[in-house]
Amino acid sequence: MKTKISLSTVLTLIALMGGLGMAAAQSTPPTPPVEMTPQLHNALTQDGVMSEGSGLSATAARTSETVTPQAIGWNYVHATVCVSYWDGTNYWLYVYPAEGGYWYTGTPTHQYTIAPACQTGNWLAFNVYNASGNWDRVQTYTYK
Repeated sequence: MKTKISLSTVLTLIALMGGLGMAAAQSTPPTPPVEMTPQLHNALTQDGVMSEGSGLSATAARTSETVTPQAIGWNYVHATVCVSYWDGTNYWLYVYPAEGGYWYTGTPTHQYTIAPACQTGNWLAFNVYNASGNWDRVQTYTYK
């Protein structure tokens, strides 16, 4: 006896299997950074003087070690973990990408631009303009 399976049944099964694959992929959350402290924030931002900056070592961003800055020019990363920090005067956004390192900004316009990528893991591009890791432009993308 042959059983006839409708096209809608096949499409429903494919959609369900795809959803299960996505759930499995999302079940492993990224490792959150260590809690930002006033001392660490002040060390990274040079007491709030640098409004946009970066470094190559995510560990250093968590322990206030001296770090090597990102390469001058456009740097492309996937936003995975983002942390908001209030220093008593301003909000700061720290981004810890999948590629390692960290990026931060105290500029609201840049924070509003970056925040959606923090939820999706999409590509971000930061334009670093000096050897200290300062950046002045950010681009967001609608894909990973």
